[in-house]
Amino acid sequence: MPGIYRPKPFPARQILFICLILIGITLIIPLYHIVSEATFAAAQTQDEADRLNQLVLSRQTQNKEAKQITDSTVSLKLKQQNLLNQLSDFQKLQVQRSYMYGILYFSIVTILPYDVSLNSITEEEGKLKLACQASNYEAALGYAYVLKQTGRFSDVQVHSLKRLSLDEETVSFTISLKWE
Repeated sequence: MPGIYRPKPFPARQILFICLILIGITLIIPLYHIVSEATFAAAQTQDEADRLNQLVLSRQTQNKEAKQITDSTVSLKLKQQNLLNQLSDFQKLQVQRSYMYGILYFSIVTILPYDVSLNSITEEEGKLKLACQASNYEAALGYAYVLKQTGRFSDVQVHSLKRLSLDEETVSFTISLKWE
């Protein structure tokens, strides 16, 4: 065969180059798959880390809310105990006040003359106000005088002394006094 029709041998460089390209392609494809899988695994790991981070933040928020609720509960219990203590003190004062009013009422009523009637006792601005009726002016003023003379009362004053009707001598009056 003439030389022109004979195939020319490939130079060793070209064969080596082609072999290196084939080897590179065979190595790049698995490497590409390994990198893709590693990237996918890293993305999954990152997603899992983000989810766990969200759970941690959620738990921290829940813990803060639980602590606030616990603090509020403790505060309410302290306020409740304080109110119960105040109620107990108030009840003691009510008992003492009731006892004192009993003594006071007894003091006022025991010296009440037969011709004076006591209609009501009220307390205003630290003073006691006695609403009374008497058979005449002298009985009303005499009762005020006797209250002052007992020594249990001070600042005894007679107010609004007036006759109930023109036909009768009966008068209504108010006495204000301080109990000592």
